Amino acid sequence: MGTPIDYVEYADVHHNAWDHAHQGTTIFAWFDRFRRVPFPARVRFVSQMYKYSSAYWTHLDGLTPGLPASIDARFMTPHRLDITTQHLDGFTVHLAGHPQCARDEPLVVTIDDCVMPRQARGSLSFARTDQG
Repeated sequence: MGTPIDYVEYADVHHNAWDHAHQGTTIFAWFDRFRRVPFPARVRFVSQMYKYSSAYWTHLDGLTPGLPASIDARFMTPHRLDITTQHLDGFTVHLAGHPQCARDEPLVVTIDDCVMPRQARGSLSFARTDQG
């Protein structure tokens, strides 16, 4: 698949491999090769607990008890954000600094096939309401 893999095996250490892996500086040099992208164009996230309610620039605000809440938020183009949710009563997207969203440009947000034009701000919160 084109992904470089580094594999190191420590014989006869069982679960205590961490002590061996952290000796010297090799593992830290390996970690230094990677950088987390703070604003990916797409965030897919599932959680059942408020304890684990954030991923990158998304935050789950209203979970349905006992059901896994999911969000799939993706910038399709700059200033066009498509979001699909399941078992989620509320969420916030934190867009300040996101390269796909300029604060002074209009933003088109589509949530579960419902289009909601918005002015881009630092954060936008949405909540599901009963219309019945």
